[in-house]
Amino acid sequence: MRYEIAFHPSAAEEVEATKRWYLDRSEDAAAQFEDELSSVVDQIAEDPNVWPERTTGVRQRPMRVFPFLIVYRIARGVIEVVAIAHGSRRPGYWRHRQSGI
Repeated sequence: MRYEIAFHPSAAEEVEATKRWYLDRSEDAAAQFEDELSSVVDQIAEDPNVWPERTTGVRQRPMRVFPFLIVYRIARGVIEVVAIAHGSRRPGYWRHRQSGI
């Protein structure tokens, strides 16, 4: 079963800010970020239970090339992407977003 994906508005803003940051430095890097993000989100949609829960109901899937975690949960049959968290950012800064999209 392939799940529908929904991005929390703040997670969508993180995606756009990250794409802009990479684009300011390299078009190739920005394209690679978009490609890897798309691939990771597709993998999560196909089988979200592969990655273990880190906190109650929340899972994290690391990107391989870029220093980000895709933070998500399964709610009401939909995968809710809560954050695109940079590895050096304050852990758990996104916890207040878990109340739903």
